[in-house]
Amino acid sequence: MEAALVEGSSQNTAFKGGVFKTVSDAWRHGLNQAYWTHGITISLGNDLSVSDRHARWRLNYIQSHLLKEIFGKDHEAKGAKIRFLGFKQGHYRTCNQHFHVLMAVEGSHNWSAQKIAETIVAIDGGRQKRNWEKSVHVDCDWTEGNRFHAYVSREATFNPDSVFVM
Repeated sequence: MEAALVEGSSQNTAFKGGVFKTVSDAWRHGLNQAYWTHGITISLGNDLSVSDRHARWRLNYIQSHLLKEIFGKDHEAKGAKIRFLGFKQGHYRTCNQHFHVLMAVEGSHNWSAQKIAETIVAIDGGRQKRNWEKSVHVDCDWTEGNRFHAYVSREATFNPDSVFVM
């Protein structure tokens, strides 16, 4: 199966331009690191599984608060969006299901990647949590050998049912 060619490889495209022999190759080599600027890990701790519903709820919570922080209350009028590309790892029945999520911020802003990461942690830390919940972990330092993109795309390559887009 041939993956579609995505023209250009700007900061505004989710995948790098190019032709990939398979969809797996597109997942493995095509994610545009300039677009997917942050990686978020959602887990509950040892021997606990995060449900799909709970992971999406936490991402929606982060998304709505982060948009207001970066762009203000009129973020919709400004065309600002936050996109998530989530990858489920582990299995719910074996009590190790958790999520690795790539995040992209669309819209003109002057926030650094580090400030966005710190704000995500603060947003998640400021909500009511159950005592067994772990705070989200956020990665954004792709230039120092961070392999988060390759790590999460591996799940899409070998388990296509693990992917969701928000």
